[in-house]
Amino acid sequence: MAKVEVGDLICMYRRKKKGMGIVLEKTDDIIESAQIGATFEEVHTKLLQLEKDYNGRTKYKRELREQAIRPELISACLLYNGQGWAKKTKKQFVRVRWFDRPSLYESNETSADEEWCPTDWLKKL
Repeated sequence: MAKVEVGDLICMYRRKKKGMGIVLEKTDDIIESAQIGATFEEVHTKLLQLEKDYNGRTKYKRELREQAIRPELISACLLYNGQGWAKKTKKQFVRVRWFDRPSLYESNETSADEEWCPTDWLKKL
């Protein structure tokens, strides 16, 4: 599958309603782009250590958002990597402006017109 770049028209090819959007910004390492002074591997390892400690994990996530120059990048990273269901870590993200929003679950659409998504969830149109 071809890699997505800034300016590409894309869709979420695995969704029931695929949607259509344009890539506005791309980052190869979301933690590095958030500028928190830690590497992706350090953050991911710490999250795995705190997996069973809800209060500790919540505190750590709050601290990460407070330290970040761009807290929206931390939120996106934690959404896609901070959960137990994430089998493959995601470092590469793109900011997408949706013209036609994709489905979220079944027939519901995503609510945001712009969002950060993992590049491996997207496909060029």
